[in-house]
Amino acid sequence: MTDAAQGGGGLFRRLRRTSAARIVALYLAVFVASTAIVLGSVTWAALALIDRQIDQTLDAEVRGLAEQYRLEGLGRLIEVVRARSGIRSSGIRSHAGPGDRGDGPGPGPGSGPGDSGIGLGGIYLLAAPDGVPIEGTLSGWPRAAERAADGTLDAELADGRRARIRVYRLAGGFRLLVGRDLAERARFRELVVEASFWSLGLVLVLGLYGGWMLARRSLARVDAMALAARRIVGGDLDERLPRAGSGDEYDRLAQAVNAMLDEIGRLMTASRVASDAMAHDLRGPLARARVTVEAVALRQPDPSEARAGLDEALAEIDRVIATFEALTAIGRAESGAGRTAWSDVDLSALVTELGEIYELLFEDAGRVLEARIAPGITRPGDRALMQRAVANLLENTLKHGAGPVVLSLARDAHDDAIVIRVADRGPGVPAAERARVVERFARLDPARSLPGSGLGLALVDAVTRLHGGRLVLMDADAGAAGTAGGTGPGLAVELRLPAGGGAPQPAGNEPTAAGGQPAEGVAPVGDVAPVGDVAPVGDVAPVGGVGAGSGVRPGPSA
Repeated sequence: MTDAAQGGGGLFRRLRRTSAARIVALYLAVFVASTAIVLGSVTWAALALIDRQIDQTLDAEVRGLAEQYRLEGLGRLIEVVRARSGIRSSGIRSHAGPGDRGDGPGPGPGSGPGDSGIGLGGIYLLAAPDGVPIEGTLSGWPRAAERAADGTLDAELADGRRARIRVYRLAGGFRLLVGRDLAERARFRELVVEASFWSLGLVLVLGLYGGWMLARRSLARVDAMALAARRIVGGDLDERLPRAGSGDEYDRLAQAVNAMLDEIGRLMTASRVASDAMAHDLRGPLARARVTVEAVALRQPDPSEARAGLDEALAEIDRVIATFEALTAIGRAESGAGRTAWSDVDLSALVTELGEIYELLFEDAGRVLEARIAPGITRPGDRALMQRAVANLLENTLKHGAGPVVLSLARDAHDDAIVIRVADRGPGVPAAERARVVERFARLDPARSLPGSGLGLALVDAVTRLHGGRLVLMDADAGAAGTAGGTGPGLAVELRLPAGGGAPQPAGNEPTAAGGQPAEGVAPVGDVAPVGDVAPVGDVAPVGGVGAGSGVRPGPSA
């Protein structure tokens, strides 16, 4: 066997196993069966119509001949039968061609009452009461009609022809037979059956050819996608599945897979960036902790100095732990872990509680926190994560903002959203930097001298997306809940949550600016997978401390 034959056989086997080939085969079988049923029904209906026309013609002729006999007697009936049989002289003519025409009175053959006009041969026979033929095209009474007194039946004539005959008994015992040769009907049936078989064969051939071409095209598309996938597995992460541009199901699949690959690539890039940033930001606290512990160990100071050094080292280690816990909380929020255990959260009570806690802290800082909380607002969610998100916003404005602060909770009737808003009158954040401040470890230049990990707003953004909402950053002047006093345009941060709950938003969605448009300079938010089952205690930890029974204390934030 040649290589070409082997290749063709292999291609046929591959095509035979494709879904497209199986679907085409199934539909082809159904279509051929349906076509056969339709053609069979049409053939049956056509033959039934011919039979009805023959029966009507025979009935009409019998009635006409019986009327001639009743009105004018046997002689006139013999003349009419002779004329219609094409016989020029008296006597029996056993065979008359279908085209013969007599000269006697009465209508010629094929022109009798009710004639169907389909050219079927006429058969006539008038017999005496004892069965002796008197006039007609037959030399004897057909055996099948010998015992028939009256009625219509199919019979085989003495010469082997098949005919449909109508037998009628006249007054006086005379018997009349009128019939039609069925040869034309048989030829018509053969013609229809032959045409049906040719039609079915053509349908089958065209269907097989079309199925072959469709399966080859489908297999070629799949092979191209498989080749691209193998290249990606081989390390070419910039490769994407090919698209034909037709918008068919393969193009839609390729588009979805390519979008997934783009998202995976973005997440890998964000993970590398986050890892580099984490290594850079954690190097300092760990190095300072090591230097402090080493100094205590080498100098052997008095207990009070040693205690102070160890406290300093512990503070640096706490910062590292808080960073890892914040990363864990972000990963947990972005992965949707625990979503099935959600319950209704009384946001009015939660935000009121946090406002009371942070009111004291703002007073200590010489600032004012005003709470504007709408009562009775609830929605499904993770209470601990939502508490951390709001606390992070308050901690962020406490450290980086200025002037009075407005904490508000309200419903936005325009888009049926629940809005938690924190606004201050500090220097704010430039529009070009608002996308960057929600990235992990992102810290603007003025904030680098302050303690913090740069994860506060990243956690807020992740929690907001987990609850199907979006984080909106704007100048405080752009919001409805304005503030007075302060030294700058201020910053307002809104958590906009769907009132009835919502599906988690992808981690790559951009934070938006006022008016619902993407913030200028938006960069995707990175992703960090959750680590084990570590409880989220990053920037706001539920360990009590501020406010009796509050269960919340402020910690390091963005």
